[in-house]
Amino acid sequence: MLSALQFLRWHQDNEYGFKTSLNAEEKTELLGHFGIVRDDLLNFATCSGILGFREKEAEPTLFWCSAWEEGAVLNAPLREILKMERFIPAISYYHGNKEKVVGT
Repeated sequence: MLSALQFLRWHQDNEYGFKTSLNAEEKTELLGHFGIVRDDLLNFATCSGILGFREKEAEPTLFWCSAWEEGAVLNAPLREILKMERFIPAISYYHGNKEKVVGT
């Protein structure tokens, strides 16, 4: 797969050079160029009480709202976190007069 991605990358940018052996950083960069997060099934953040917003959207996504409403603690995959433009504490969204602090 990496060879195929290198080939596609080279077609996009002729200055990109082929390598028979990529180091970990080069593999991650190549995969990232195509929107693939390396080991994204194992990379996650444990979070609770936050809301995620997609780019240019005023309302938080249903996924994050549902987690807040259910009081769920999430192991959110990095690939889902990367889809969001910003995060805010849910308490400040639903109760604007509350202090904007996310505690642990």
